Amino acid sequence: WSSDVCSSDLAISIGLIACTGIVFAQMRHTLSADPGFRREGIIQIANMTRAQVQPSIAALEQEIGGVKGVQRVALSQIAMNTPMRSSTSLTQPGRPMETIGIYRVGYGFFETMGMHLLAGRTLSRDHALDDASMIDDDKTAPALIARGMNIVVTVSALPKLGVSTPAAALGKTVGIGISSVDAVSQPATIVGVVTDPRFRGVREPLDATAFYHADANLGFMVVRFDDPDPIAVMARIGAAWKRVVPTVPFEAQFADDAAAELYQADQALGTMFAGFALLAVLIGCLGLFGLAAFTDRKSTRLNSSHVSESRM
Repeated sequence: WSSDVCSSDLAISIGLIACTGIVFAQMRHTLSADPGFRREGIIQIANMTRAQVQPSIAALEQEIGGVKGVQRVALSQIAMNTPMRSSTSLTQPGRPMETIGIYRVGYGFFETMGMHLLAGRTLSRDHALDDASMIDDDKTAPALIARGMNIVVTVSALPKLGVSTPAAALGKTVGIGISSVDAVSQPATIVGVVTDPRFRGVREPLDATAFYHADANLGFMVVRFDDPDPIAVMARIGAAWKRVVPTVPFEAQFADDAAAELYQADQALGTMFAGFALLAVLIGCLGLFGLAAFTDRKSTRLNSSHVSESRM
């Protein structure tokens, strides 16, 4: 009976250790998965769409951009592990309508994020069609439809565009449903293709996404920094924020910390399995110790019995 108990404890211990190993292997894979951009060295600041902040955005960009250790700043509608989700229709002649993610970004967004450009170029002030800010005014939106605009897409969009290589997507004009004019798609020409940025967890599929530039409704400022003391950089950026908009809370975090929040449940599960595995090993060791003691005692009794019988 004692042997069966010990065997059972050992089997449970081995099972829990194996589960723990699997969980931690998955965590390593999750944390090492390519995010599609250089996640380290990024601070993301919220509250950019607040009414008190809007008039001071240019001043904030200049003040924070001049902070020691800061390399670049850019505005964006999306950042790491943010709740923002936006999609729209994608239409093309001769192809069925598709759905595509759509996000506004400021100039310099791709460079600040360290996203990998696969073909073409990113959006720039040097090209008039890169600015789609006219879309926010009902009076100028029809002119934007007539004029057209430029976008950058992710590599996951290629199948929806009917092309197989990033270079083949360049120059392709599609219709995207962002126009304020009813039932009219905004003509948009693809000028660049980037790798898929993973702003959410690895369990969520990567979305085919289009990016365009507009000045309004950019809720985050992303800051690229290079300094051996990230906490000091964060403090300096916070001080710069307070100098410009002292009445608005400074809410910021490192992109790496925002990513880690996505996997807190997985880390807790791994810790739990590790705890149970350790407990099972301890119980198994106690069982083995007890079995060894029982066996030794039984052997001693048998030897004593044999000695007694021999003396008789």
